[in-house]
Amino acid sequence: MARSAARKKYMEKLEYNSTYNRENYRSVTLRFNYDKEEAEIEWLEQQPSMKKYILELVQKDMARVQRNLARAKTTKSKKR
Repeated sequence: MARSAARKKYMEKLEYNSTYNRENYRSVTLRFNYDKEEAEIEWLEQQPSMKKYILELVQKDMARVQRNLARAKTTKSKKR
């Protein structure tokens, strides 16, 4: 009986965690080709945190795009 109760509790916790993760996180998977992207794989593996490294790259790129859009807007309004 105790095993059954423990298993039920485990399954409830598992379901709770799965639901929480589905509602609060977005999972992304990347695949790299060992032959064609060996240098990139090695570079990523050398980073202390791949997630932090990738997030910083995305954030820098987002900022760059926003700056370029603002610059283009300013240039466009000056031509008028």
